Amino acid sequence: MREVGGEAGHLRAILETQPRYVDMSKCIGCGVCAEKCPKKVADEYNQGLAKRKAIYVKYPQAVPLKYAIDVDNCIY
Repeated sequence: MREVGGEAGHLRAILETQPRYVDMSKCIGCGVCAEKCPKKVADEYNQGLAKRKAIYVKYPQAVPLKYAIDVDNCIY
């Protein structure tokens, strides 16, 4: 969240989203892309205790359930 302002009853929020590099209209959250991805990196959501693929869902309860590509670690 970048900014919150206003008064009671009339709040205004400015949100910042990160690019996913995945076509949101085509992604159905099936996980096939993650199965094909060969690269594993430390998972920030689990404080680096586990590994995740370079294409991933940020956390299990994410809404919408859409994948994102980690461009820093993707080898393609």
